[in-house]
Order: sequence, then C-alpha cells, then structure tokens
Amino acid sequence: KRLIQNLGLSLGDVRQEPSPSALAGVVLRQVPPSGSKVVAGDTVSFVVSLGAGAAATAKEGVLAPFRYVLPKAGGARMVRIVVENEAGRKDIFRQERQAGEEVRLLVSLVGETAVQVYLDDELVEERVIK
Repeated sequence: KRLIQNLGLSLGDVRQEPSPSALAGVVLRQVPPSGSKVVAGDTVSFVVSLGAGAAATAKEGVLAPFRYVLPKAGGARMVRIVVENEAGRKDIFRQERQAGEEVRLLVSLVGETAVQVYLDDELVEERVIK
C-alpha cells in the first residue's frame, strides 16, 4: 500500500484467491498489468495468493517501482524498456517521449530481474533488481 501511495497511485480492490504455485501474499494479477503506463492518481487493483506451492519462490510476483527520466536535451525519443529474468525477456514499454519526461512503471520481479532502457534502439541504462 505504501509503495502504491509513494508512486502517487490509488489502491483499488485487493482480492485473495488460492494458488497451488504461489506463496501466500504474492501478487498473481494486477490491473493495469505490470509494465503498463500509469500516471499519478491512477487506481491499481491486485489479486493476491492465499496459499503456498512448492514450486514458488519468494520473489515471484513482487512489484518494484521503476523510474527513468529522459535527458533534458535532444527532443523526442523512442523509449523502449525491456525486462529480462527467469520468466524470459519481454518489452514492457515502447513509446515516444519528450526530452525531460519521466517514465514510471511497476515491474514484476521473478528472481533476479534486469531492466534495460533503450533510447532510439540504443541501450542507455541497465539496472539489476534482486
């Protein structure tokens, strides 16, 4: 709840349901989905696991905030953000943004997760979240 509020978002519905493959408290689904563009004031809702499964890890479904600010010079740039972790590699954001604009996302962690930021298809930053 604190993380959602710190990001300037509103907490919507939080439902719980059993899951044979996830530890209790792990986020199973969220609306909007992980990686979606959100702006201050948006509402985020969650479905959280009630039960543990032997195959689950403590990091599955944990959300982490990710923030990137474009350089103040250079005009409009195509921003692409890629997440790579145990679940694979996935583009989670692709949008043109203006110089100095901020991109804020919630990233779903699965083990060690690398977040890569590309501007006009050139890698400009990589962060590892453990």
